[in-house]
This record gives sequence, structure tokens and C-alpha cells, in this order.
Amino acid sequence: AAAWGPLRPMTSGMLAKRTARPRKRKQRAQAANGAENAPSGAPPKRMRRPSLRNGTCPFVKRVPGTKIVVDGFRHACAELSDAYILTHFHSDHYTGLTKTFACGRILCTPTTAVLVQKMIGVDQRYLLPAKVGTTVVFGGCIISIIDANHCPGAAMFLIRAPNGSTTLHCGDCRYDRSMRDDASLAPFARGERRLDTLMLDTTYCQPQHSFPAQRTVISTILRCVAHHWVDPGVLFLFGAYTIGKERVFMSVARLFRCPVAVSDARMKTYQCFEWPESDKRLLTTSNKDTRLRVVSIGFLRMDRLIPYARRLAPRFRHVVAFKPTGWTYRGGNSGGSSSAGGGAGGDPLHAELASSGITVTRADSVTLYGVPYSEHSSFAELRQMVRDFPARRIIPTVRHVCI
Repeated sequence: AAAWGPLRPMTSGMLAKRTARPRKRKQRAQAANGAENAPSGAPPKRMRRPSLRNGTCPFVKRVPGTKIVVDGFRHACAELSDAYILTHFHSDHYTGLTKTFACGRILCTPTTAVLVQKMIGVDQRYLLPAKVGTTVVFGGCIISIIDANHCPGAAMFLIRAPNGSTTLHCGDCRYDRSMRDDASLAPFARGERRLDTLMLDTTYCQPQHSFPAQRTVISTILRCVAHHWVDPGVLFLFGAYTIGKERVFMSVARLFRCPVAVSDARMKTYQCFEWPESDKRLLTTSNKDTRLRVVSIGFLRMDRLIPYARRLAPRFRHVVAFKPTGWTYRGGNSGGSSSAGGGAGGDPLHAELASSGITVTRADSVTLYGVPYSEHSSFAELRQMVRDFPARRIIPTVRHVCI
């Protein structure tokens, strides 16, 4: 208990304070998964169990008053706990989880459970899938599973500990005020109950990260696509993570009733999602009969897009690409244009792009839109969530934020 120390409730002023620390998640992930990257034929390296000599895993991975460990698989061992939660299938959250996991059971959504089983190889007997909207007893606690509005399969967990304390663990979350209507959260939003602890996704915990709402950005993207759609010589590219940003290109595919081309690897991943069959039928691995393609976000750079566009001729004369990430946001009225072939001032969409914070870069036969679409809460949304769900203490779950 002493390891936790006194924690004060966060105010909006405290929420604005942060100190940057070097990000080493990638290096940590590579080190933790070293056995997976061993050359073929080499003897498998045994994963070293974490040392408990200097204390247990970081308190930010522990749910107060319980034995539950959340997204802390680098520290997993039988001595630590037999009850684990995986909030979603992003590598910085499942780092350390391997097919040899046998420390206990992992509570997660059905989508995440399928991904863990198929992509990592964890034995299904160690997985406890629970649908969003259900309540389960796990690790001696009563736990409600709530949609996190993040990537497919992502969830928040409302945890009532044996001692009666209540913790809301947000995992990674894009807050929307409709969450107040969730049956599990409504009593807290109405002030009938109060959270003891709010474990908050503070990825964008700085005032400049007050980017527009998701629906606003997607609406503008649809307008942009419609603006270019009249020209059959235009190919559309959409950046996405291995898992994440699907809402952008699927919104376009539905509106224009056009299939979207994805790689074989992506198709395998997307088939794990609990999507309606009508959505899955909009996915294809063939580029032949569609003008919509999904690529890695890292591919969306002009030095890669220009030669790519030239190789597409004569079938396509122009490439329009959308790069969705909250890090592109530069504040209100930032939708300017850098161009090697003319400005965007005459574009009828220019005012709407500016108000949405969308940047436009044009060069050669490529137009690249930097879209402030994020699946993490903006700074304004973080403040709103803190007001909507008052808690006695708030624990930031992103390490480079300090309050």
C-alpha cells in the first residue's frame, strides 16, 4: 500500500502539466520479444522471468485493492498474479505476452481473444473473452466491460474490488459523452456514485491537442473524397495501423459502395473483428476493381507517394491520400497548403479543411491530406471525462505524462 503513496484528484490545471520523457516502447517491445525474432534453426531462448527483488510490477499496471494486472505482461509470473486484463490488441499493451503464457487467465473482449490466440498463439484455456456490455466476476472482482471507442476489440473496465472500491480503467480510449449513458457508468455520471480511481489514457494530455471530434473529421473526409470522386483517374489511399483507423476507410467504402483493397495480412486480421458481414464483404485483396486502397501510415510520405503514383499510370493519373493521426493537428485554422503546383485557396473545400485542422500537401500527381483523426481522447475530451466521472484520485497510464 505504501508503494502507491497519496494521490490527489486531478484538476484541469493539473491535467495540463506534463514532462516529456524519452519514448522507448519500441526498444522495450523488441527486447521483450527477442525469442520471437530468433533466426530459424536457432534454439529458442527462454524468456527470463521478471525479478521481484526490487518490488512488483509498476503500480500503474495494478488495479488498486485487487490482484489484477492490466496490460502488464512484461511482469507476468505466477508469483505476481493469476488475473490479467488485456485492454486491446496493440503491441505497447501486449508486450511480453507470448504463446508460452501460463500465469493465469486473461480477461479481454472476444475480438482481442481471437487476435491473441491467432496472432500470438496463446492457448485459449488461458483466455476469458467477455463481450462489451456484460459483467463478469474475475480475480475476486465484479467487472463491467465497456466500449472504449478506440480500435476494434478495445474496452474499458469498471472494476469493483473486494474492499468495495471502484476503479475505471480506460485502457486506450477516445472519450465521447454518449459513454455517460452506458448502464454501468450512468450512476457515476449522474452523481449517484463516485469512482475511487480513474486510470486515464493521457496520450494527448496537452492543451494544443484539442483536435476536432471524430464525426467532424470523418464528415470532412467524405466531402474530400466526393470532391475527387468525379474523376475516374483518381486513386484513394488510406493510412492505417495494423489495427486501428479502420473507421475512416470503412466510412468511405460504405458511402460510395466501393470495395477497399487490403493486403493478405490485413485481411487475416480484419476477419477476426466482430464486424457485420455487410462490412466484411467490402474488403478485398484485389486491386483490380476498386479505387480505394489501405496502406501503412508510414508509407504516406511524398518521397514514396510520388514514385508510387507514377507507376500507376496510365490507369490512374492522380493519387489522393489520407493520413489520419492526431499528431498532425496544429490548432484551429491550420488547414493550409504546401504545394509544388499551386495553393489551395481556390478549392471550395478550403474553408472546411481549415476549420477541421486538415492540412493539404500537393506535389506532382499527389495530394496528401493530413487528417487529425485520432482514437485517443483529445485534451478537451480528457477534461470533459474528468468532469463527467469525478474520481477521488486519477492515475495517468501513459508514462510520459506527469501530473
